Amino acid sequence: MAKTNKIPTLYSDFRRRLVNFLAKVFFSGRLQKNDNMRITKPETPIPIKDESQIPNSRFPVPEEESLIETQNPEILNVEYLAVKDESVNIDNRLELWKTEMERDFRQWLNELSETPSGEFTDDEPDIYSFYEELCVLRNEVRKGGRRNHDVLTRFGESLTGFQNVLVDIQSRLGQADARKREEELLANKRRFLALIDVFERMGRLKERLYTPPKKKLFKNYGNWENVWNRFREGFEITYSYLENLLKNEDITKMETLGRLFDPGQMNAVAVEYTDKHLPHMVIEEISPGFLQGERVIKLAEVKISKTQGRV
Repeated sequence: MAKTNKIPTLYSDFRRRLVNFLAKVFFSGRLQKNDNMRITKPETPIPIKDESQIPNSRFPVPEEESLIETQNPEILNVEYLAVKDESVNIDNRLELWKTEMERDFRQWLNELSETPSGEFTDDEPDIYSFYEELCVLRNEVRKGGRRNHDVLTRFGESLTGFQNVLVDIQSRLGQADARKREEELLANKRRFLALIDVFERMGRLKERLYTPPKKKLFKNYGNWENVWNRFREGFEITYSYLENLLKNEDITKMETLGRLFDPGQMNAVAVEYTDKHLPHMVIEEISPGFLQGERVIKLAEVKISKTQGRV
């Protein structure tokens, strides 16, 4: 592709040349041509021998009339004046047409856009310039690809860091929730242990209430027995109420008798060496244990069996 030529005044120069050319065409050549076409009055009459020599003759003239007209100069002058008037009208119309055309042409030039800032190049590029531009475009595309890759890489690193922060926050929130639940369970466990202790004491007392006192302790034993029975019934109602309260909190009594010793739920406070039971079996429950769901609230105190001669 040829190198571009910067011609800032090309448009104005072209405009000036075009105006001069059209002015020469319309106002020089045409005027000269029209002047040559005008008919002037001859100083001396021109002898006319036939109809082909008569100006603006449209129809053939008979020979007799032609002789008469040549002999009568007044008729020739009348025809000359008519032709002259027609030529004047044609000149006037031509001048008017040229004036209108000049006005339209100047108006068209004024309506044209401003001079283009342009760098004018050849229409057909050469193969070397095209290859050069193609190489430049390829390099730009490669640079843009590398920049996009760098941006995406940094964006991925930022997302990875943000994801790590979110994981850390979620872990901390989970730990905080776990600690909060542990604290709540510990506080509840303390309250439940107090209720369980009362419940155990009432259970032991309940068993004793089924054995009334001896008759010799009271003079009117019949009335005292009735009072004792009423007291026992009231105590049983209170015991049942406390038992239902623990059940509503999902606290249940642990079953230990006949089971294999479980150190996670039981505490062995006594050992009995015997061959009647399998080793490490619970043979007696000294103090019951309690569970809240799957969580141990209170360990059961039990006696377990062991085989003689073995640890």
